[in-house]
Amino acid sequence: MKKTFAYLALIATTLLSSPALANETQNLQDFETALAASKYSEAAIAYGRIFDARLPKDGKPKADPTLDALVGRFALAVGNVTEAQAFLQNPSAGDMSSAPARMLATAQALLLSGNYEAALAASVRAAQALTGEARTQALIGQAQATIMTRPSEVAAIVKALSSNNPALAWRISFLEAQAALIAKDYLTAQKAADRAMVQANAAPLSDYAPMQTVQLQAAVAAAQGLRDRTVALLAAVPSGSVSATQTAGYIANRLPACGVDDVREDDYVIIGMFTQSASIVAIPSPLAASRPEIVAPFMRSIAGFWRSKAGVQIAAYPLMTVRCSGSDTSSFENDGSSFGNARFLAANHLRPRFFEYENPFSDDPVTDAAKAFDRIEQSVGADSPILIYPLTELGAVIANQTSENSNSFAPRLLQIYRRAGESYKKIGGSAIGFELEELASNQPAYYKRLKSIIGTDSIEYIYSISLQALDSDKVPTIEKLAIAEIMLKRLGADRSDRRVLTMTARKAMLLRLVGRRAEVESFARAAKLDPALCPAKAILPVVTDGGITAKDYPSDAVLAEISGGTVIEIDVDALGKVARVRKLVEAPALVFASALDGASQAIKLDASQDSKGRAMPCKAFRTRIRWDLPPANETPQSFGESQTGL
Repeated sequence: MKKTFAYLALIATTLLSSPALANETQNLQDFETALAASKYSEAAIAYGRIFDARLPKDGKPKADPTLDALVGRFALAVGNVTEAQAFLQNPSAGDMSSAPARMLATAQALLLSGNYEAALAASVRAAQALTGEARTQALIGQAQATIMTRPSEVAAIVKALSSNNPALAWRISFLEAQAALIAKDYLTAQKAADRAMVQANAAPLSDYAPMQTVQLQAAVAAAQGLRDRTVALLAAVPSGSVSATQTAGYIANRLPACGVDDVREDDYVIIGMFTQSASIVAIPSPLAASRPEIVAPFMRSIAGFWRSKAGVQIAAYPLMTVRCSGSDTSSFENDGSSFGNARFLAANHLRPRFFEYENPFSDDPVTDAAKAFDRIEQSVGADSPILIYPLTELGAVIANQTSENSNSFAPRLLQIYRRAGESYKKIGGSAIGFELEELASNQPAYYKRLKSIIGTDSIEYIYSISLQALDSDKVPTIEKLAIAEIMLKRLGADRSDRRVLTMTARKAMLLRLVGRRAEVESFARAAKLDPALCPAKAILPVVTDGGITAKDYPSDAVLAEISGGTVIEIDVDALGKVARVRKLVEAPALVFASALDGASQAIKLDASQDSKGRAMPCKAFRTRIRWDLPPANETPQSFGESQTGL
């Protein structure tokens, strides 16, 4: 529920003090115009007028499909995909907002959240119901979803598309290049990519189309093994080594296992991603592949990835080559989570007044947020359940300030979450999240309550809660182990459920961390882990020498100022020697592959061990390389910074 509050007093006074206009049609038109132009402040002001006019006189939440649709589209525009999907679902005949815009936004939200089949169905419905340019937009969405699920069919959809609108024309050419690349029709792909680059020059600035089409050109070159051209093109869309390594590591944890869905070890998909300043991340998009039929298994595995926005900078992700994993115990996380029930959604129509916007307009955000909340409270009444949203936003502001200024705001933070929990109960919601916030400073009580929730609450909700606890630095390792064990009991032993694999991997890791190494092997047997894999070993290998130095850094990558990250799986023999190296993720594609191949045999490790301390071979030990531009006489990376072995 916590979100980054940042729309401060700059417009709060305007929003909350301006009288509601009688002409709702004009307000809707103002909202549409501002949102289309990415003028979020103006869109929020127009929405505020609509909200004031439709505010329940008794201050109680009620279903309002118009506000749901507007808030959902606003959330999508500022990059809050999960919220957008929640508000856009279940449209009704009472929706006064623009039906075509709502339909298109619904399909886009589903696509961005990784729900590709549902996105395809929504796009098909939209294309059947819409006409003109809106229909073209729906067909583009249909093609984007089809390329994730049935890539061999996308070419037929693209052939039927055309538009003189610069905002759409370059996207159509982009899709044509994608379809041809996946089919390995490189001549057609190059022609379409060239056309997309020309059209990108006339596209809206908010699309950042020139950078995206340069990345597409790099994919065309990488798919053909044209390394020099790939390096030259990627120099125009650089990404930092830290972001590349983090993204590569995250994607590696979501790769399909080799052998699943007929995915072979030699299969690969080249993926492009791009983040705009509005925080909507271009979905991980397949630009090329070893075979068309393996695109869908890969994209299903990494579905739902998007970046948590850390600033307003435009960020181009590295072009990535991804392959399957030798282990099926990767830490797979499902980003999707339930947003709340319908009554909770009805109480959250204040979203545009407290939305994620990255530039704080004040040196005193807590005071300004409190003033904004006070004005909202005056308009709806102190006992209104509608206050849930501004309360949680105000709490997020105070929480952010607390992390920077010790615990000076902690007492007020707890008061706010206690009050938010009471408001949530008024509309029949479960206030567990608010209760945990209250208990955050009382660790024994927090862990006791957390474990009781995990043992009894709905599996969909508690799986998300348990992952948060397992990733938190505040939760002691022994408590994390207890959480993983409870989750495994609840989830059962169905290995087709990726949640089971995630919790299995987490428990094996936690058993090592708490010193119960002797139990790892017996647990691995009971969980039916392959005994040859590293996760089944009591002690994992340790990288003692990366074997890669500054002299291994490709000179052309230095000249082009390209850095990146690579995730590899190593098979280690009983002497700690490298038996085999597999590149799982190369970010960027092709640039560092030869350098790694030449230096990988120099990698030195301490062998893994069983519970009795005997050196053992193990397969699929995973680690990362961060390729930093090398200063003189220094190594270009930190090798083995993440020795998951999972």
